[in-house]
Amino acid sequence: MEKISELNKKCLSNMPILLDSIKMTLDTLKEEFSDIYKKMNEFLEKQCTSTKYTVSPRDKINGNIYLFTDDYKKHHLDYMDLLAKLTCRKVIEYTYRKSYFSFSIEFGYWCDEEQNVIYFQMQEETDESKSLLTEKIWDEIKQTIPKTWGSDLYTHGICIQFDIDDTLSIEKIKECFADFKEYILKPVFGKLSI
Repeated sequence: MEKISELNKKCLSNMPILLDSIKMTLDTLKEEFSDIYKKMNEFLEKQCTSTKYTVSPRDKINGNIYLFTDDYKKHHLDYMDLLAKLTCRKVIEYTYRKSYFSFSIEFGYWCDEEQNVIYFQMQEETDESKSLLTEKIWDEIKQTIPKTWGSDLYTHGICIQFDIDDTLSIEKIKECFADFKEYILKPVFGKLSI
């Protein structure tokens, strides 16, 4: 049986301060993301008018916070993952002759064992056989993203992000959002309006 280390004792004795700090920090981020969420919704509504897509009223998340698990249904934890996440999400969708097409737009804060980032991503959630955007199109979009941000391609999607460090500011988050709209969302809507 392991002993309780000095670090364990200090952490447990300062747990109220740690929890309060985490709550205040995530509340601050949530407030800023809520503003971006409203702006994202306005942008998506405007862009959807030039396509057959609509903003889904069903699939929306505005500032869900996950600590130690990303399972939103859990009320208690048997095991704690090293995870802190604040998520905002919108979906645009279109149905044509019994075929369903959709894209998810998600942004927020993500911290786990591998990363500690602010991110903005778009992913096509359409059945792969009916996918509207090819990997080549996603790759072309990635090539235009300013090198200021990290970027990754996913299966039928793309993400821009930046690491959390001393340069974190509300302005930096807004700049990343502006580039996400300019270099990812606008080109995708351009392809969807054809």
